Amino acid sequence: MPDNDIHPDHAVAYHLDGGLTQSSQQRPDPGPRQVLIGVRAASVNRRDLMLMDGTYPLPATAGIIPLSDGVGEVIALGPGVTRAGIGDRITASYFVHWIDGPQTLATAAEQYGANYDGFLATYALIEEDSIVHVPAHLTDAEAATLSCAGLVAWSALTTPGPPAPGARVLTVGAARWRCTRSNSRKSSAPRSSRSPPARRRQTGCARWVPTR
Repeated sequence: MPDNDIHPDHAVAYHLDGGLTQSSQQRPDPGPRQVLIGVRAASVNRRDLMLMDGTYPLPATAGIIPLSDGVGEVIALGPGVTRAGIGDRITASYFVHWIDGPQTLATAAEQYGANYDGFLATYALIEEDSIVHVPAHLTDAEAATLSCAGLVAWSALTTPGPPAPGARVLTVGAARWRCTRSNSRKSSAPRSSRSPPARRRQTGCARWVPTR
């Protein structure tokens, strides 16, 4: 959303602080190698609910803005930023500073919505290391599922190797939409264990497998 579409009186943020609380939000200034986005969409994953009830392995910092997954438009740049420009539509990687190579305990412990403010707000500060440019063909709602559910689906379909043409893939839970979209490009036939017929047609599932 353009910055001039955000009225200062309407900017809000939600916080994990013994529950979920809402407060007004002042527009933050990005620091070195940070960008500021106007959030367009955000999504909730199971890990976000686990952070709320204290069952996630990494405890949430008191007062943190939740949600690891979201998408927005860059409206301000901090000093030294080279990987994004004003007006770019971006999301953020799940782990804030893990770019490549083996994961370490230090990089695994840096997560949006846990100890870095996440996307459940009007504005979000994104570290340059975690900037991901969003493909133009994805809507904001679709792009807002990339970091967690989307990556889980992609990993399931590509590790240790992609399914062969004609293979059957069973999808369950929040990642099934992303999995069926990804899988349709691999010429195999996804099955969903939960999708009703109308949703199955929308996602491209070849068959619905009832669970009850």
